[in-house]
Amino acid sequence: MGADSVLVVRLIDAVNQSSLVPATRTTVTTDSGKMGCFDYVAVYASGPGDVQPNLKLDVYLETSLYDLQSEKKIWSAQTKTVVGEDTDRIAVIGPLVEKLVTALREDGLIH
Repeated sequence: MGADSVLVVRLIDAVNQSSLVPATRTTVTTDSGKMGCFDYVAVYASGPGDVQPNLKLDVYLETSLYDLQSEKKIWSAQTKTVVGEDTDRIAVIGPLVEKLVTALREDGLIH
């Protein structure tokens, strides 16, 4: 029993997005040490009035299904996935695959 089709995924584009968002909580950082003959203690605070960068990557993919006998594309979909700077990039693959499988089922290409 051989394959009758192949699924190809390709990157269309990846767009960096950045914005500034208000801090939602107060963060306090301290530092201490020795500078020459002086000891020092520094306290840095950021709070709700400050802004923090929000970095994300918009990833656009095209997924195509090809019939191996005719060598023609029989199905295609484009997806956009937003990946934040603290997002586990492997973790976003599962939901993407689920969406593609659902779309293939709905279009009657897999059972």
